[in-house]
Amino acid sequence: MLEAKIQPGDCGTADPAHCVTCSDEAVRARVLQITQGGMALVEMDTGSAKTIEEISLELVDARAGDIVLAHARVAIARVAASEG
Repeated sequence: MLEAKIQPGDCGTADPAHCVTCSDEAVRARVLQITQGGMALVEMDTGSAKTIEEISLELVDARAGDIVLAHARVAIARVAASEG
């Protein structure tokens, strides 16, 4: 299982919150429900609003309640496990 501890500068860019490949940023998301086909409904927190989105969990072992980093509608790391 991939447990990420993202630190400033880990991505290799001047702005550590952005992807070195496409300059987009990963967004923290709380997994609300696991759905079919390796997908999940998550609550995304972009700072200005919270939205419900469906993302792929294909790269990350996560369950409801976990916090993941999502990029391009794909969870790329689990940053916090659920407390249950």
